[in-house]
Amino acid sequence: MFETVATSSSLSTKYEIVKLNGIVTQSETTSVNGLGSDIKIRSEQEIILATKEGETSIVLDDFTIACRPGHQLSLLAIYNLNIKKPSGFFFYGYNHDTNKDLMHKSSIERTLNLSSPFLSVFAIISVMIMSYAYISDLSAVFAVIFSIVAIGIAFALLSPILMWSTFIINAFRARWILKNKDLTECIDAL
Repeated sequence: MFETVATSSSLSTKYEIVKLNGIVTQSETTSVNGLGSDIKIRSEQEIILATKEGETSIVLDDFTIACRPGHQLSLLAIYNLNIKKPSGFFFYGYNHDTNKDLMHKSSIERTLNLSSPFLSVFAIISVMIMSYAYISDLSAVFAVIFSIVAIGIAFALLSPILMWSTFIINAFRARWILKNKDLTECIDAL
C-alpha cells in the first residue's frame, strides 16, 4: 500500500518517508474544538482512497487538501524510526486533477519532536547535584534540602534554554528533510 520514498537520518533522528496514491472515494472534513483551557480549533480530514490493494482510510491532522470523489491524490507521510512503535503524520498532498499541492511543514516537526534531549539532560544534572550533596560532608537533612533547592534552581534556569534548543533542532531537522534528494525528486515527479 505505502511505497517507501526515502529512509535517512537528520541530526540523529532516523526517519522514513512513504507515498500513497489512490482515487478519492469519499472525503469529509471536521473541526475539533480543544478541551478545557485549550481553545484551539483544529481540523481533521478523513479521506477514503481506492488503491491497487483496496480501499484505505486516511486521516489528515490539522491540514486539508481540496478533493472530491474521483480525484487522484498522492500523499506523503513521514515516520520517526527512533521510537519503538514508529509513528508519523501526512505532510504533503498533491491533487492530480486540480494540479494543486499542499505542504504542511509542522507535521514534520511534530513527528520529529518525539526525540527531545530535554529530560535526559535534566536527569544527568539532577544526578550530578545529588552526587555532590552525598559525597560532601553535609548532614543528611541538609543534603536533601540542598539537592531539592539546587535541582529547582537548575530546572528554572535550564528548562527555557533546553526547550528552545529542542525547538530550534526540530526546525533544522525539518529543513534538512525537505532538502532530501529522494523527497524532492518524488515531489517533482508527481
